[in-house]
Amino acid sequence: MPTLTDIKARVEETLDNKWRFNFVLINRYKDGNDYMGEHRDDEKDLDLNAPIASVSFGETRDFVLKHKDNRGGRRFRSDLSHVTIALQHGSLLVMHPPTNKCWYHSLPKRKLAKNPRVNLTFRVMST
Repeated sequence: MPTLTDIKARVEETLDNKWRFNFVLINRYKDGNDYMGEHRDDEKDLDLNAPIASVSFGETRDFVLKHKDNRGGRRFRSDLSHVTIALQHGSLLVMHPPTNKCWYHSLPKRKLAKNPRVNLTFRVMST
């Protein structure tokens, strides 16, 4: 079983070692009833010029992106529809800037998801 340090190193290698992540958020979802609502990562110390890398383990779950101009009943950009990505076991999702600024993301409830999922979100935080 790889350690957290090993996983971080593999993510950094995948990004050609251009970034050194110094923070990880770990979320555990026990089943499809656990979810994360629409949001943008907005920690005050988040480096807005760095990517956010997300590694998934366990149950496949949908990751939904909605443009800031097309959510909550707002339809200012008819050329932008929401995007759904199935995050499978072992998958890596990278949000390069300005994705986090322009798009909200969520992990909706999925009643058919019966197994747990763990997500590691690597970030660069200013020090």
